[in-house]
Amino acid sequence: MCASLILQTLNCLELWVKVLAAAAPQGTLSPLVYPLTQLLLGAARLVPTPRYFPIRLRLIRALNRLGQVGRAAQHRV
Repeated sequence: MCASLILQTLNCLELWVKVLAAAAPQGTLSPLVYPLTQLLLGAARLVPTPRYFPIRLRLIRALNRLGQVGRAAQHRV
């Protein structure tokens, strides 16, 4: 797989995480959190070799950001 395509996909996933984090107070995009989480988990498990550890760390960081948004939403309810 081309490195630029991997980075472009990773940047797109991170952008969606930021969009969902910004829209969390309104709750309008909250149905998209679960599918995005599944995409991030699937991408992290795709190629478990040391070469892709930096990419996996970025995906984990994105998952943590989504988790923080979910915890904040639970506390508001």
